[in-house]
Amino acid sequence: MKTSKKLNFAGVFMDHEKAGIYEPFSGEEDVQYHFSSIPKHGTRPELQDESNANRGSVLHEYKSNSKTQNAIKKYFSELSDLLRDYNHIVVFGSGVFISEFMNYLENDKHFSDIKVTSKTSDKMSTIAFKKAVKNFFEEDVAYRKIVI
Repeated sequence: MKTSKKLNFAGVFMDHEKAGIYEPFSGEEDVQYHFSSIPKHGTRPELQDESNANRGSVLHEYKSNSKTQNAIKKYFSELSDLLRDYNHIVVFGSGVFISEFMNYLENDKHFSDIKVTSKTSDKMSTIAFKKAVKNFFEEDVAYRKIVI
């Protein structure tokens, strides 16, 4: 983990399965991928009688939701640990998932001085993601003032 805070920028593309982190001006062209442990929604086990089916399905749904929420919180925590040394971050991904992540970051005191911008997008190839991140920061007024 980085020890000193430098002027740096990062782009993140995330969904429920993985997050790609890219530093567009670091000289490193690779995207670092981090995979989530969020459980996939599967089928419910067959239950034997109707009265147990209602109780069992509610209990199963509660446990599934609880496990999913805990996994999402852990995933967000791991990502925020990786991102807290950046000065400006742009996050790409699906609207609902990004909204949840942005809410998580707003409640994290480590991100109070970090500019985080979200951009709703569909899945992108690695090349498209890298281009979108570079374009975002090159067009960003704050970035231009710092570089020029």
